[in-house]
Amino acid sequence: MTGPVTARLPLKPSLSARRAALLKRIEAKREATAEIGRHLAVDLQAVERSRRSIVTGLKILKAAAVAGGVIWSLNATSRIGRGSRLLSVAVSLLSSIRAMRKLGTFFTPLVQSPGKQE
Repeated sequence: MTGPVTARLPLKPSLSARRAALLKRIEAKREATAEIGRHLAVDLQAVERSRRSIVTGLKILKAAAVAGGVIWSLNATSRIGRGSRLLSVAVSLLSSIRAMRKLGTFFTPLVQSPGKQE
């Protein structure tokens, strides 16, 4: 006669082994999250450098436009008397500055840093 057949159930890992495996998975996820955070920080730094470069470029463009307006007004008034020339240059300079301010109010929201927005 044969003896009773006993089915062998797979052994469950002990509670401490399951806990250790869970802690390893948690640590792996934390490391992955930290790596993503480091990549994001690098990307944000690159974006901030680009934004600063654009703002600097716009400032240089603005200064060049004002200088161009002054030079143009000097060339345009070269055959006019001295008093009228001075008045014409002053009006031209003021109108150039006014135009640049209007352009600045248009471009400022586009290049404003995220911390300064309301």
